[in-house]
Amino acid sequence: MIKERLIARKYAQALFEIDTSDERIDNLEQELSSFAPVFEENNELLDFFISPEPSTDSKRELVSTLTKKFNLSKDLNSLLLILLKRNKMSLLTLIREIFSAITRKARGEVEIRITTAVPVDKELSGKITDSLEDFLKKKVIPSFKVKKEILGGFIAEGDWTVIDMSTKGQLASFLERF
Repeated sequence: MIKERLIARKYAQALFEIDTSDERIDNLEQELSSFAPVFEENNELLDFFISPEPSTDSKRELVSTLTKKFNLSKDLNSLLLILLKRNKMSLLTLIREIFSAITRKARGEVEIRITTAVPVDKELSGKITDSLEDFLKKKVIPSFKVKKEILGGFIAEGDWTVIDMSTKGQLASFLERF
């Protein structure tokens, strides 16, 4: 899986670097987000592309049909043809994920998973998000989940960041000192 991530990162980075204008990046991200799930939801489609049986011409025709049906840009169509030629179509979902991460980073955004002991309302989730944005100096895209075991407070996890403000974490930290 590590090798696939490295390969997918190269494709995603190349797609990003073609033209880094905000409008183009937003459009590509939207296209990938709406198109890549077609492969996730339809194993037969992916099997068609990775199978040696259908001819390359048949596969190219299907790429052309999908490009028209989903109104895909020239850049995304080119990526699909390159993936087809190199037998890497199975990486499309991973490329989408990595492309989104690259675009978030370029915008100064970070996805943060926030775990709380109890469900939080909109006001409290906003306060937590605002506090994290002040602390990280980035735009936070939060996702919340509940895990009673943390007792209280919250745990925020992002790319390489873990902020443990949970009661359980604070107690464990306190006990380590003695």
